[in-house]
Amino acid sequence: MRNQAALAMSALQLFTPAMLAVGIFLLKSIISPTLGVVPVDMTGQVVIVTGGNSGCGLETVRMLAGWNATVIMACRDEKRGEMAAKDVRSSLSPSSKGEVLVWKLDLESFDSIRTFAQKFRASGMQLNVLINNAGVRYHALEITQDGIELHYQRRMKESVEGVYGDTKLMQVVISREMDRRLSEYGINSYAVHPGEISHLSAIMLQTFLVLTRPLLARDPMQGAMTQVYAATSRELEGRGGLYLDNCKVATASTLSQDAALAKWLWNTSMDLISV
Repeated sequence: MRNQAALAMSALQLFTPAMLAVGIFLLKSIISPTLGVVPVDMTGQVVIVTGGNSGCGLETVRMLAGWNATVIMACRDEKRGEMAAKDVRSSLSPSSKGEVLVWKLDLESFDSIRTFAQKFRASGMQLNVLINNAGVRYHALEITQDGIELHYQRRMKESVEGVYGDTKLMQVVISREMDRRLSEYGINSYAVHPGEISHLSAIMLQTFLVLTRPLLARDPMQGAMTQVYAATSRELEGRGGLYLDNCKVATASTLSQDAALAKWLWNTSMDLISV
């Protein structure tokens, strides 16, 4: 009996890691499926990517420059931006017509934003795509020099569940409202979900991420795919105001489609930036 028990325990010890590996693989295929986008020739097109010196922003710059776009990497730290741009340029094929420029942009300062906008207008370039990639991780309450809460002005990237949800809601709402106001001029706006796990409670999410994030999280290249899809897909031409997830159109919440909320958020934002 002891031998049989020992044999069963040995088999279980071998079987459990294998099953765990299979389970993680299947879970990752559901939570973070492998994404891909169809390459598009972007010769002559100008793209601005905020926060383009690291993470998903950097990989977005790399892909679009590789497809021959002129990409302006809008960064708060120009030194880090130049290092990232050098890395992108070195990865481009000799035949690529892509170009990477580094311009200073600090989203915590309206003065910096205005200076950036004035520089772009003076350049004579025509903007084809703006990718608002930059974000900020959660930390203690902080007010920018313009008197606005930091997460609201810069747009939050990751935070506790309640604030995270409200901020993501604002992004979807303002994107839809912007598209409603600008689509008649041939300008479309999209809200993009890069792939965070959003269906778990705060405590469950934190515990789950500590244990599994190294195995389940998307790498920056995969995280960049949906915003590159939004910027380049022929399927989306003339179809603005959409919420995108996993390189396809997804269904946003009913609240995000509230016209009164959209009007309030737009007017409040315009008041804050004195427009």
